[in-house]
Amino acid sequence: MNEEIFFDASHSMPDWKGWSAPESEGTWSTGNSSSVKLLLSTIPKHDILLVVRGRALLSDNLRMQEIPVSINNKHVSTLRYTWPASDQLQEIYIPRGLIVEGDGKLSIHFRYNHATSPAELALNNDKRQLALYLSSIILKPHRQTLRQ
Repeated sequence: MNEEIFFDASHSMPDWKGWSAPESEGTWSTGNSSSVKLLLSTIPKHDILLVVRGRALLSDNLRMQEIPVSINNKHVSTLRYTWPASDQLQEIYIPRGLIVEGDGKLSIHFRYNHATSPAELALNNDKRQLALYLSSIILKPHRQTLRQ
């Protein structure tokens, strides 16, 4: 827990699909969906947070990306990126029950409703269908505060 998993060219990749070749600071999703599969060494005693460090492909012509995220085939959150602030940390709450049901396996699935090419947005000549540039993810304990 609290280990950062990087998606750049200098790190080995987890079990994943729907991603382009790693670049210097991360990797782009390709197509309409992508996934990452992780196996936790131990099942946590509490719920966890998945911290996503990344950015979306945005421009004046594509001002928002909404990216539904499911874990172990259950929708858990939607990442939202808006122009011009496309580079953000986002947190996804994962109930412990999902981890227990998956026996410590996490299948993280991203769906892209607005994947498009930088060429279509007149940004450059890249014709790949892109949406999310993923730099890293962190799994950390979810700390709930009790309100009195």
